[in-house]
Amino acid sequence: AVSSSTPVPIVTTAPTIAPTVTPYPPPSPTPALAVPALKAAFEAHPGASVQSVAYSPDGKLVASGASNNKVSLWDGSGANPKAIAELSGHQNYVNSVAFSPDGKILASSSGDATVRLWDVANRKEIRQLKSSSGQVIASISFSADGSLLAGTAQPNQVIVWRVDSGAELRRYTAPGGLKVEPVTFSPDGRFIAVGYDNGDIQLWNASDSTQPPRTLKGHSKTVWSLQFSLDSKQLYSSSLDQTFRLWDIANPTATDALQTISVQNSQSVSTVRRSADGSTLASSSRDGLVRLWSLTQTQIIQLEPKNGLGQADFGEAVTVSFSPDGKTLVAGYAKGTLRFWEASGATGRARPTLYVVQAGDTLDKIAQNFQTSPDAIKAANRDAADSGQTEPLLQPNGDPVAGKALVVPTNRPTFRGAGAIVGPGNDLAAIAKRHNLPEAVILSYNLISDPATLQTGQVLLIPNLA
Repeated sequence: AVSSSTPVPIVTTAPTIAPTVTPYPPPSPTPALAVPALKAAFEAHPGASVQSVAYSPDGKLVASGASNNKVSLWDGSGANPKAIAELSGHQNYVNSVAFSPDGKILASSSGDATVRLWDVANRKEIRQLKSSSGQVIASISFSADGSLLAGTAQPNQVIVWRVDSGAELRRYTAPGGLKVEPVTFSPDGRFIAVGYDNGDIQLWNASDSTQPPRTLKGHSKTVWSLQFSLDSKQLYSSSLDQTFRLWDIANPTATDALQTISVQNSQSVSTVRRSADGSTLASSSRDGLVRLWSLTQTQIIQLEPKNGLGQADFGEAVTVSFSPDGKTLVAGYAKGTLRFWEASGATGRARPTLYVVQAGDTLDKIAQNFQTSPDAIKAANRDAADSGQTEPLLQPNGDPVAGKALVVPTNRPTFRGAGAIVGPGNDLAAIAKRHNLPEAVILSYNLISDPATLQTGQVLLIPNLA
């Protein structure tokens, strides 16, 4: 979430949106994102700005922290989120909330220079974590095992505490007078990533504060949020410079972003969050919009705060979070509102589809087209291979046998489809007209780049895009 020494300002009007994407993967023949349906929208923190939201690991609870010094718990498991508890104790605005990996503890950081640990089951405060010099704690993150908590103590410190005792374990100091903003542990426990007000990001050794950090350069203004991929190989960041970026963490020498996505006229990308399956990013911005970005296709969905309430009733979209299963998206706004969307069309588990192997197909090529992995395809077809069938699906070199139907687990939409046989004279145009589809869609879905290679009698898969 956006963090600073004062609550974020409220923006009540949105300029014309002109997103640009640089670079972005080539388009696929079908959209990967479905427009989410709004589940609920309500004033969660009247007269205050929602600064941070977080889902519990089991997806049943949502925590929100706001500029009215309050932390609220919501039942997010049903169709209509319901208030469960309001946790009071902070003496200044709450700017970050986070659940422990086991979901038993909720941590909240505040402008009152404390982090408070709450027992989720009985809604009681367990203990306070404090900086020795009364510094504002802008952002917090649990380690993967839940034993440690890191917090950015502004202006220039990162403190790591033991959760069980509240004892300070170690400190990291920002270089050159830089101001610390977001902080996050990597899931593998190796790094603590910190964003600064000059746009730099540093990766610190999570167990040794004396080791020099690795610096990632690219943002030109304050970094507002950070999130690692589940395998710790990539890092996502958002910034006041109206971009969010993807960084290669697996390569220890990489210092430039792998990908930069620019959201022009957004004023600032407050938060960026990755869906559990890695196919989608959600971003919140000062222009009041939440956007979903497909990481596999050139598609953007803008979730505008309208539905009779109007954008002025929401203000800035400050923070956003996916539920652990990727089925729900929640956003917090500067006018105290929470909005929940059914986002199951954007994310979720891979679903199987059938693909008829064409001449020249390789397993890698099929996997890339269906946004999956060769190993996943092999695993999905292992039962057939183990059954001792006389006609194997894969050749000795591992590539599929032309003409065989493979089960392909894919995050692309599952199609109901039909087969079409190419007639004499390469009648692709007639097939496309009969099925009311562009020729390019049929070719792309069947991994055929040159229509001249079609042969009489060849089977084409015809997707039903309805």
